[in-house]
Amino acid sequence: MEQKNTWLIKICCVIAAFSLWLYIVNVGDYAVTRTVTVPVDLVNVQSVTERKLAILPGQKFMVTLNVKGTPSDIELNKDQFKVVADMSMYALSKGEIRIPVIIERQPVNVTVLNSGSYYIKVEFDDYVEKTVPVKFNIEGKLKEGFYALEESISPTEVSVSGAARYVNKVVRAEASKNIENLDKDLNLRLPLKAVDDSGKEVENVNLNINVVEVKIPIKETKTLPVKINTKGTLKKDIHLKSLTAVPDKIEVVLKNDTNNITYIETEPIDLSSITSSEEIPVKIIPKEGVILLNNDNIIKVKAIVEKVESKTLTKDISIKNLNDNFTASLSSVKANITVLGLESVIDKINNENINCFIDLSSLNSEGEYSIKVNTSIPYDLSNITVNPETIKVVLKKKETQTVNDPSQNVNTTPIQGGQ
Repeated sequence: MEQKNTWLIKICCVIAAFSLWLYIVNVGDYAVTRTVTVPVDLVNVQSVTERKLAILPGQKFMVTLNVKGTPSDIELNKDQFKVVADMSMYALSKGEIRIPVIIERQPVNVTVLNSGSYYIKVEFDDYVEKTVPVKFNIEGKLKEGFYALEESISPTEVSVSGAARYVNKVVRAEASKNIENLDKDLNLRLPLKAVDDSGKEVENVNLNINVVEVKIPIKETKTLPVKINTKGTLKKDIHLKSLTAVPDKIEVVLKNDTNNITYIETEPIDLSSITSSEEIPVKIIPKEGVILLNNDNIIKVKAIVEKVESKTLTKDISIKNLNDNFTASLSSVKANITVLGLESVIDKINNENINCFIDLSSLNSEGEYSIKVNTSIPYDLSNITVNPETIKVVLKKKETQTVNDPSQNVNTTPIQGGQ
């Protein structure tokens, strides 16, 4: 019985000891240490800009705190702490700087060990601010037959600021709009972005204006004929067959809908400079309120010319319509005929297809006459000269002979024209 009681006492002692241990672990006053990592807030950041510095983006500011407390108090999370770094309290410069942190809030009954020894590393760059132009980019194509006039944008410049390594990359601010198949005027408000010289967006910079207003007048195109202007005169040996504009019509845009323009004119072409068939570059005369969709404002004028040549032929002068009762004596029986005309026509003229004659149909009595020498040529030539222009014709009656009367036998050899 006594041995049984001894074991019961031992068991009760173990239970009591274990209970005391549990109490000490969970409720006791002894302290433990742990670490907790919390974010650091930067305050008075504007003072950095005032000192012409910038905090480089992409940095994470965290600090690991050593804390002490009872087991029940030290079950912590980062939201229970507030840690700040005051940018206005320390000397700053370009590069990486160690900034001490201040613990502004922590849990009750928790001690932060060595609270004055924590810091973060912050990297600084020079603060830069500059002005860049604003550019508007059009994407897509308008509806067929429409044209976008020059856009009006506001503002035309913006200020970009931030760390030098980013700001120095920025060359302009851009906005874009797709105008595919549009046919109406556009009034837009578009977001701006900073870009480098290759058009790639530069991040981590600030624009003082983030939106641009854009107005784009959209006008319908028209096709107008080209009027070719000339000056001077052609060389004597050149005949101009045609002048043709290439293209002979030009697509234009009229800024003013009431503009009543029906054709486009060229600058004068100097005819005296044309010596052969050729294509002549010529500028279009600009007109107020008219936009030529021919980018360089130059067209070609195709000149087709032919040389003017002359040819001289010698022909016998034939007689037409001589009265049968007369004979005719001519002061010259040949004439030189000179023709002037297009090379293609002159080449066809020869002694076989040209005639030279005098017409005596109006002569009915003897005498001496001055008769014009005529020509017949199967081509339309306006410049024909004959040398001599006139000849002398002596008209005599034919002598009649009496039968069996020897005294009437007179031997004459008159010059007779052909019938």
